[in-house]
Amino acid sequence: MRLAPKGIYHIYNQDNNRRQIFFSESDYLEFLIIFREKVLPYEDVLAYCLMPNHYHILLTLNKLGLEEIPLGNIVSTRIGNGFRLLQTQYARYLNMQQNFSGSVFRQKTKVIEMESSKIHYPYICFQYIHQNPLRAG
Repeated sequence: MRLAPKGIYHIYNQDNNRRQIFFSESDYLEFLIIFREKVLPYEDVLAYCLMPNHYHILLTLNKLGLEEIPLGNIVSTRIGNGFRLLQTQYARYLNMQQNFSGSVFRQKTKVIEMESSKIHYPYICFQYIHQNPLRAG
């Protein structure tokens, strides 16, 4: 997928086995602290939702987020690497807290571009993200 500055993207991921990834308020806060450090400098949040076993983020990218950076033999963007670091660091934290081991998140984080021609789609996604916790109780 080709990412563009000021494009609107819905990014989400969940546990490998649909297990819970947030067990306490401090878990949610730890995720947000890491998010603020590793991802927030590269985008603007339009909406987000942290559910017990997954997360949703609706965002727009800034130019810094699209800068390419080398990671060993591959090249990534700052935003892509930010999400990689977010999930890796949170997985380490969760594994230590819950005495788990191994990967936590699914290997591929889902990214859906909100097409500008479908003006209502970002609005529907925004509503979906905010209604998700209410529907789940």
